[in-house]
Amino acid sequence: MKSLYDFENLPEKGKLSFVQKECTFLMYRMEGLVVALHLYYHQPGDFYVEVWHNIEMNEVEFIRTFKSQKSLNPYCDDIDIHDFLP
Repeated sequence: MKSLYDFENLPEKGKLSFVQKECTFLMYRMEGLVVALHLYYHQPGDFYVEVWHNIEMNEVEFIRTFKSQKSLNPYCDDIDIHDFLP
């Protein structure tokens, strides 16, 4: 598992590869009035990763990290914990 510092210092392709291979997917939500965006939330350990994906252009626009669960609180009702149960 990488630390937040290690993750932040990866190039964008390295970040995306790490997210796809090593992180727990939490949820996604749609955003944007002009441009359709999907925001994907992942947890690799003690921090969270938010990936902004432009649907029309089929490209990642932004990758944001945060440590506090407070940033997820508005969307917690959308996380299906059954996906994490054995």
